[in-house]
Amino acid sequence: MGKTLATDDVDLDKDVQDNPDEGGGAGGNGDEKVEPLKPWMGQLPKELKQDETLAKFDNLETFGKAYKALDEKLSQVVTVPDDNTTDEERAAFFTKTGRPEAADGYELKDPDLPGGMQIPAELKKGFQDKAYEIGLSKRQAGVLYNWFNGQNIDAFKASAAEADKAKEKGRAVLQAEWGADFQENYNLMRRAVAAFGTQEFTDYLEQSGFGNNPMIARVFYGVGKAIGEDKLLEGEAKGKPTKATPGQLSYPSMD
Repeated sequence: MGKTLATDDVDLDKDVQDNPDEGGGAGGNGDEKVEPLKPWMGQLPKELKQDETLAKFDNLETFGKAYKALDEKLSQVVTVPDDNTTDEERAAFFTKTGRPEAADGYELKDPDLPGGMQIPAELKKGFQDKAYEIGLSKRQAGVLYNWFNGQNIDAFKASAAEADKAKEKGRAVLQAEWGADFQENYNLMRRAVAAFGTQEFTDYLEQSGFGNNPMIARVFYGVGKAIGEDKLLEGEAKGKPTKATPGQLSYPSMD
């Protein structure tokens, strides 16, 4: 059964007479529950006097306090941006959801990196700029930055492991091919690299991984053999390459 509120403090007799099926009048439902109208509600318009939502407030004071609390909560409500949102409204939304005032306001902590790995300053700045552009909060940006770096660290370690395998594989191929002449041929190859390649070229072989390729080793071994070891050794005497320590591989990437 629904419940209606009696109107003891206001004159609604005429309404009851005009609508005999309401309020328990003649012809009405005598079983309908009637509750007395709370005194403060007598000040309300007729359409609100029977509002059960308002009836839960004992007096005008409790109603006023509840309204004030609701108003404070509504002031914190934000509207999710859509295609029609202005730049100003979007910026206000991002500010309320935790975006810093500027891109450099993101406090991003760099992780411990494995040897040989670095995080370029321009990459970190680019991350901050993009995070600010799409409105990430400080927490969101920090979580994403940590995940991004974790993925890069895993990829770097995997790449280093593959490079180590390639180094061992390349050395094994040449050891099998050159046999007892392995160290002598390696020394000759190394002298050819130093004689015809710049330090930049040597660094490229090391960083690119091409120094692990037996094909490259064979090429420079052939160059050294064609020129002759005596001439390469003469270059050493003039301060070019130095002899490898016996038993140590001196070719880039294969040490």
